Amino acid sequence: MTRLNKIFSLLLLFLGMAFTAQAQVELESFEGWDGADSEWLPEGWTEEHTDEYIPTLADGQYTWHVMDPKTQKSMPDATDGKYYVGIGFAKDGNGDLYQDEWLISPAYKLSEYGGTVNFDLFYSPLYLFDVSTSNIDFDNMDFYERRSSADLQILVRRMLDNGEWDEYWSLFGSLYADWYTMFYSSLISAFSTIDYHQHDTVFLTDEEYHNATVQIAFRYVGVGGYNMAIDKFRMGYASNVTGVKGVNDNDNNNDNYYDLQGRVLRYPQGIYIKNGQKTLRR
Repeated sequence: MTRLNKIFSLLLLFLGMAFTAQAQVELESFEGWDGADSEWLPEGWTEEHTDEYIPTLADGQYTWHVMDPKTQKSMPDATDGKYYVGIGFAKDGNGDLYQDEWLISPAYKLSEYGGTVNFDLFYSPLYLFDVSTSNIDFDNMDFYERRSSADLQILVRRMLDNGEWDEYWSLFGSLYADWYTMFYSSLISAFSTIDYHQHDTVFLTDEEYHNATVQIAFRYVGVGGYNMAIDKFRMGYASNVTGVKGVNDNDNNNDNYYDLQGRVLRYPQGIYIKNGQKTLRR
């Protein structure tokens, strides 16, 4: 699909939402956990391990699992309720371990949910980058190369495709521009834990998804990264789910243009927020 076709498809999706009844919203905040079962996931959710050695370590902390952040070291509070689903960076007596861990949603018919995936994400911008000692110029306290360590990807598959997954979004790829100008010294000073969090919205705009039944996968992949966590997963569009922190129809200060992470834009282009509404500018 060409860029122009994707933009046109996205515009049609937004226009369709404006003239149709309110789409359903599926909310999962992982609050059904009993606080004890380390293998529990909400109904319809599953996990997959590429290496079966990883789940045997640290009581399953290196795979996707529901957790109470108050019982964990250096983990921020949940944004909705008490719990969220998270993953730790894997290591054993020989050092850091490669991980390829998948958290897979139930199946959703997109025509019923409006075609957006919303979630709160906890991560450390520092550990988007490879912080191994061989990649750090300690004289200048900066990276030799700004390459990824462990990444979070979102993949989508149509149920009729017999398990063919399409990568749709990457944390490193989508946020690289936000952090690449910061020195290693600045990142380590400000973001050495995962206290940083944001609300993300991913738009499933490709035409082949519009009337399809799909599953969403969160894939934590790489080595030498850091902990990540997801809360307040929403499948579907709602008028007050804009993907923007602190920006909605009732915001008296919403005279600015905002991107989908709630940051003020001087020169808006592509998808942006104005007066609480999503707008597309080429």
